[in-house]
Amino acid sequence: MADAAALGPDLQEVCTPDLAATIGSWQTWLKVEKNVSPHTFRAYTADVGQFIGFLARHEGREISLDQISAATLADFRAWMSGRASAGLSSSSRARSLSGIKNLLNWTPDQGNPFLIARADDPFDKGVEYDANGQVLQTPSNPYALTFDPTYVYAPNQGRRFFIGLRWTLQDRQGAGFT
Repeated sequence: MADAAALGPDLQEVCTPDLAATIGSWQTWLKVEKNVSPHTFRAYTADVGQFIGFLARHEGREISLDQISAATLADFRAWMSGRASAGLSSSSRARSLSGIKNLLNWTPDQGNPFLIARADDPFDKGVEYDANGQVLQTPSNPYALTFDPTYVYAPNQGRRFFIGLRWTLQDRQGAGFT
């Protein structure tokens, strides 16, 4: 996981630890699993940082993962309006939104029954439990999730091949088709 230092000192000051850990994990995912270009990585990270900075100034407090997930349309419009006033083109503003959308789409949804939870730890070696057997929140497991072996992701279902066949019947002179 990427450390919080990758966020930059300005962003560290306005993020709660849960958001900083999530952004660090997202950055690692972008680099390692999604293999985005360095330019895309830099742009997405900068856009997310600018949006979080905007929210922190707008609300006057540190921003948590729950707060960024609960950002309203008015928040996005106010941020985009500020970016337009700064002279950013519409394509640059659209790209800015795509960076934030990427982070929010990547962020695990705890209410989603189809989430592949903790795929990096399939034997739950890093999961801690309380006396009742409930999973505890830890820095390495901020959502208190366990690996879910009941869900099988589509690419694990083997290879599929599709063959198309086109057969054209034509009426030839005197062939007798009626």
